[in-house]
Order: sequence, then C-alpha cells, then structure tokens
Amino acid sequence: MKVTPIVWNRTINLPFLATIGAAVFAAVAWTSAVNARLDRLEERTRALPEIEVKIARMDERGESSKAALARIEDRLNRQEQSK
Repeated sequence: MKVTPIVWNRTINLPFLATIGAAVFAAVAWTSAVNARLDRLEERTRALPEIEVKIARMDERGESSKAALARIEDRLNRQEQSK
C-alpha cells in the first residue's frame, strides 16, 4: 500500500493557524480576566479596616526587628573589634 504524503498548502495551513490563533486569544483573555479578578480581590482586602491595621502593625514589627538586628550586629562588631 502506497502512502501519500500530506500536502501542506493553504487549505490546511489556514484552519490550523486559525485554531492556534483562537487558542492564543482564549489564553490571553483568560489570563487578563484572572489578573483583573485578583486586582479587585486585593483592593477589597486592603479596604477592610482590620486588614489595614494588621498590615500596619506588621510593618512596625518589621521595622523594630530591623532596628534590633542592627543593634545586635553593632554590639557583635564592637565585641569582635575589642578582642
């Protein structure tokens, strides 16, 4: 039995390219919809007063932790230099 090769002409390429284009368009549309939904969720979350207060407290704790770490490092450096 003789196998004839597939001829890649415009009649085959155009539907294939159209299918690929539709898939890419769907993927981009889905991604942008997900990003928009995540943005709205973040805005609503940040709008909650208790969340905003918790975030502010966490920022304050982070700053105080950085300051405490700097004091400890300074003390260790002075001890090391005095040896």
